[in-house]
Amino acid sequence: MFDNLLADLKVEWAQAKKAKKANEEEKKKKKEKENKLKKIYKKNFWSFGVFFGKGLRLYKKKKYTEACDIFFYLAEVEKHISAQSALASMYLHGIGTKKNEKNALKYFKLVSEYKIPKEYNAGETKIVKGIIARADKELGQMYIDGSGTLQDWHKAEEYFQKAAKTDYKLVEDVWGTYGMTDRQRF
Repeated sequence: MFDNLLADLKVEWAQAKKAKKANEEEKKKKKEKENKLKKIYKKNFWSFGVFFGKGLRLYKKKKYTEACDIFFYLAEVEKHISAQSALASMYLHGIGTKKNEKNALKYFKLVSEYKIPKEYNAGETKIVKGIIARADKELGQMYIDGSGTLQDWHKAEEYFQKAAKTDYKLVEDVWGTYGMTDRQRF
């Protein structure tokens, strides 16, 4: 009996040691990735747009993981709305990262709640409003489908209405798909 207990403890100790080593290796890889991104970012420090553009070019070249890393950095550290939107879509569809509907929901909500600075000119404001409207449409769809959250038709409707205020055509097809009448929409 004592021998079995001792053997079990040895196995548990070995597993704990192995898990600790794997965790340390993961942290090391994450740190290396962050340092690599910082180097890239320093080269493009004068413009978030240039760094975001690099992410888009990588995406178009089907280098999804690298693009996802850049979008993640810009979304988390710099709070870049276009990067948050791109990252949300990548999480939603599992492109360049594991599919994670909860993270997609998180980033789409960040985009939806974005406050447009007063300093933006009319063109910048229009672009940002379009990004927000698309995020609102995606959030509405996620609430209808119960993707990353509980299904909630009322929240879905709120997000669809918010998107429709900016771009009615964006949500028109969704409402038709679910058979909502004009009265149900507003």
